[in-house]
Amino acid sequence: MTAQDVSRPGTFAPLAHRAFRRLWIGQCARLVGDGVFTVALMLLILGRPGAASQLGLVLGAETLGAAGVLLFGGALADRVRRTRLMMAADGLRSCAVLVVLALGAAAPVPVLMGCALLVGVVSGLFRPAFGAVLPSLVPEDHIQAANALRSLTTRLTGIAGPALGGVLVTGPGSTTAFGVQLGMCAISLLTLYGVRDATPERPAAEGATQERPSLFGDIREGLRVLLAHRWITAVVGQGAVQLALVTAPATLLLPIVLEDRGQVGHVGWVMSASALGAVVGSVLGARLRVARPGLWAMTALLFQLVELACFIAEVPTATVGAAVLLSGVGYSVFGVLWMSALHTQVPRRYLGRVLSVDATANTALQPVALALMGALIAGVGVPAVAAGAAVVLVASTLLPLAVPGVPAFHDPSGTRTSEPEQGV
Repeated sequence: MTAQDVSRPGTFAPLAHRAFRRLWIGQCARLVGDGVFTVALMLLILGRPGAASQLGLVLGAETLGAAGVLLFGGALADRVRRTRLMMAADGLRSCAVLVVLALGAAAPVPVLMGCALLVGVVSGLFRPAFGAVLPSLVPEDHIQAANALRSLTTRLTGIAGPALGGVLVTGPGSTTAFGVQLGMCAISLLTLYGVRDATPERPAAEGATQERPSLFGDIREGLRVLLAHRWITAVVGQGAVQLALVTAPATLLLPIVLEDRGQVGHVGWVMSASALGAVVGSVLGARLRVARPGLWAMTALLFQLVELACFIAEVPTATVGAAVLLSGVGYSVFGVLWMSALHTQVPRRYLGRVLSVDATANTALQPVALALMGALIAGVGVPAVAAGAAVVLVASTLLPLAVPGVPAFHDPSGTRTSEPEQGV
């Protein structure tokens, strides 16, 4: 760190820019509403016979919807004005909520699955557009702070939304909860209406007017951009491996370990420690200015080794909570530095597609991994799975650092990531 770092933008500095401030306010409302909707939907189903299987079908439909359209969402985000795409997504989300609100407890499972599927599709369209629009709303030196604030907001609303949903359903009732979600969608729409972002640029045609490629062509082009730069490809691959073989088993191990130790009643607050750690990590990520952000980001991921060690050794529950908090700090620091690198290094006309490929790689293996890890824990035991996850964590964190560009999170030449050559 140098003396120059004293003047670096703080976590809340991006709020000085009107367009970003409007976007941020709207997305705070949207995220809280999403948490309310999820809890209200779950509690609506839990009161029925066969609730467990019905809940699995509904939540699975939402996950399927999101995973199925992420790549198309990224291509659309690089074709059209991103705020308009986000507004359309909010409108579709409102339609799904209206259906559930109208039918209430009488809504049949297929209808709830359809609504959940639509909400998932909307999320898959919204997510890459939201990520790609951010660099156009703040100066480049505020991008890291903007990503930190976005991460901080996501974590805090992830706590506040479900909590509010639980209060509303157990108090006024599910109708009020779904009504609140509709109101939050309306706030998001209104704030987006006041944000003016430019339509993504496209390369100028040589000679005659260039034919506009199809959506599939846009997706292939985005993949070429990602694959043409080894440092981006290496980190995306590393994320897919760790989420499937480290995060998935850790997610299952935590409640299992606490139950085995007679501390299952503490699962809630221990899991909340992760969110608290993520808040701390977001603030740290906003302030961090280093020459090799990739090295710092990867090192932060290794914080989870302490959590995995707690699953093997017999330690107090408070120690497990502290370890989970540390993991949250590490993942959040990594996320801020990684997203900031993509925002500053990837040409903006490709940004939606690159972000959607990253998101797809992170989510594609998780459902299968969770299913397999449950059987593996039952077969070989908690210590063996935790130790295996620790080995994978270390290997998948250190090996990518050997790829040129990963330690610095930019191309070895020191220039911005360029466009791929034809045929790459």
